Amino acid sequence: MKQFIHFKFCIFIILTLCSCSNQAEDDISKQIDAVFQIKNFHPNKKYEPISLFFKGKPILTIGKKIEHLDSTLSFRHDPNGQFQSYSNAIIDYLCFDDNISLSFETPYGYVSGAFYFSADIEHKQIFNVNGSWGFHRNSNSMIEKEAIKFIENQLFPVLKGKFNTEKDWVFEVDKGNYIEYFEINFNEKSLFEWVLNYEIKIL
Repeated sequence: MKQFIHFKFCIFIILTLCSCSNQAEDDISKQIDAVFQIKNFHPNKKYEPISLFFKGKPILTIGKKIEHLDSTLSFRHDPNGQFQSYSNAIIDYLCFDDNISLSFETPYGYVSGAFYFSADIEHKQIFNVNGSWGFHRNSNSMIEKEAIKFIENQLFPVLKGKFNTEKDWVFEVDKGNYIEYFEINFNEKSLFEWVLNYEIKIL
């Protein structure tokens, strides 16, 4: 009799755990759906690769999985990312890979890049992208030319002949079902003389 009661108790525990697990999975799915709706991301849609390049090709494609990223790309989890309040459903990443930055021989001549993206925890589809590149030229016009060349040739070929460091410069690239926004923020008193901001808005 005791063995039978013990058996029933074990079955009850197993069913309870399964029920809790299913409920947790449902909650995560609902959170993912809510975030996707906020960002207007549709998992089954096809998106064009973004304009940021890494080693001669687009760094990623919206909707593709994390596993499709270049295996040599250096990135890590960002605990302070945009979706930290959804940490059990969304993972934020940040990238400071050397290939998206540029250093010159002078201590103040560099392009310092930071690239951010997010993916859901279930299917690991990338749906959110933005980045910024700070630049200090130390009043050296040759360094500025090299920095612009790096941005146009290595990072964003789509900006070739269009990019400049004028105050309040903005540019948009229409990819059909999303738009890429580029903007220069200039502040003479800041550490960087200008910052190139880049973000994507899904339509």
